[in-house]
Amino acid sequence: MPEMNGLDATKKTKKISPDTVVIIQTAYVQEHTEYQSYEAGCDAFLEKPVSLSKLLKLVDELLIKK
Repeated sequence: MPEMNGLDATKKTKKISPDTVVIIQTAYVQEHTEYQSYEAGCDAFLEKPVSLSKLLKLVDELLIKK
């Protein structure tokens, strides 16, 4: 994203709408990436590649929580 990264977008989204579910999906994983994602406020973290079944299971779990 040219104007902000995913972590900044997550922080901004959660500030505006705390109940919005945010799933961060990335192929660029370093040792601290998942931690930073949760610190930014994401509800779930996925590392690419992600299978459709894994994604659907996660979405289902997150929707049940709501």
